Amino acid sequence: MEKINLAILGGGPVGITAALEAAIHGANVTLISAEPPGGRATWHSLLPSKVYLTAADSICRKGKLTARGLSATTAPADLLTLREQIAQQKHSWSEKQTALLKSNDIHLISGKASFTDLHTLNIETEEGHITHAFDKAIIATGSVPIFFPDLKPDGNRLLAPRFASQFTEWPEKIIVVGGGVTSAEFVYLFNTMGSKVEWVTDLPTFLPRSDEDISEALETSFLERGVILHHSSPARSAIAENNEVIVKLQDGVILNGTHAFIAIGRRGDIANLNLEHIQVQAGRLGILTDDFGQTSQPHIYAAGDAAGPPFVVNRGLAQARIASRHALEVPTLPYASGILVEAIYTFPQVAQVGLTEKAATEAGIPVNVTRMNFASSLKASLEETDKGFIKLVSHPSSAKILGAAAIGDHAADILAPVAVAIKAGLPLSSFSEIFPAYPTLSELPFITSRGY
Repeated sequence: MEKINLAILGGGPVGITAALEAAIHGANVTLISAEPPGGRATWHSLLPSKVYLTAADSICRKGKLTARGLSATTAPADLLTLREQIAQQKHSWSEKQTALLKSNDIHLISGKASFTDLHTLNIETEEGHITHAFDKAIIATGSVPIFFPDLKPDGNRLLAPRFASQFTEWPEKIIVVGGGVTSAEFVYLFNTMGSKVEWVTDLPTFLPRSDEDISEALETSFLERGVILHHSSPARSAIAENNEVIVKLQDGVILNGTHAFIAIGRRGDIANLNLEHIQVQAGRLGILTDDFGQTSQPHIYAAGDAAGPPFVVNRGLAQARIASRHALEVPTLPYASGILVEAIYTFPQVAQVGLTEKAATEAGIPVNVTRMNFASSLKASLEETDKGFIKLVSHPSSAKILGAAAIGDHAADILAPVAVAIKAGLPLSSFSEIFPAYPTLSELPFITSRGY
């Protein structure tokens, strides 16, 4: 059988996963990316933010050490040192990804690709334009932020996630605009680093996709830390004047700070792919696909942020693997959103998987909900993280586990076995028979399933 020539557009985590999966199944793979391997996630947004958030977590943990009488400092992290770490991590991670791709005989092209017809790409490189023919293609070009004319960053006092690695100072007072995951993480970061923070959303609640009890608990945590919250307050404009920023809300309220941070939404980065020319259908936020990643042109696939929300990396990784296998006719199951663990890297951490109580209520689905405080775990009590809680959602008659949500230390790790339980169709009774190491935080979902 002749090898399939597979073109992958995008060198971020999703594109790399698609390339590696295809390579181990015998395809001739070409990966085309405008950024070095690692993509925007490594060079501009995700990796820099996670370096900062890891530092913030360390500061919070040091604060707990102080409460126990142990020596620790909770001073804001040195920004110059963190920027040096970010630069080192960027290059180190990209080099590792490059070596991994080359070791799997994946051809790398640095440039911007667009479709000229159903089986040909035009690639704009530093040396000029080249043409690349392909049998099948996977679009993994990621996403870009949404801004408005009067509400957009300038990279100086008006900030956004893509400028994270370029911060020159911790803001004295910052207004964070946008009520989603990225905003929550940066509210936590700036607050931990000593900034005065005001958080603004146009919706009645922050984190609209999260379980209501969880989002309320995170809001309470932020309020206790001194963050000022503004619900149902659409921002009309953000203007930098001299040494301050003025954020005007639609109701006439004016907020003043030294900086503003704008994260109001994202959309798939697909505008320059020439998709209309090849009749690949797309919506407002991304390319339309089926559960195997196929677009309206069956030999062209899309995965990750390019395929629209939710913009979650592990979702994209799963879709990349499925798309590659399906394109190469390797047996694979369709994408299942019900086993995706979504995390928010604040302190306390927030996570959810499968069906939440809120989603069930909105859909009119009857469920049973079992709630347990982290205080039920000896490990949580020892580490003074016992203010969190976990909720398990199950079917009323079969008792099969349908979902879970948690807020507390290592919430995302704690919910990983719940994803396995949902995938396996386990009822609470079977799940409750598992006893992890004692004492560990990993016990929490199993304790919850037992109800004591």
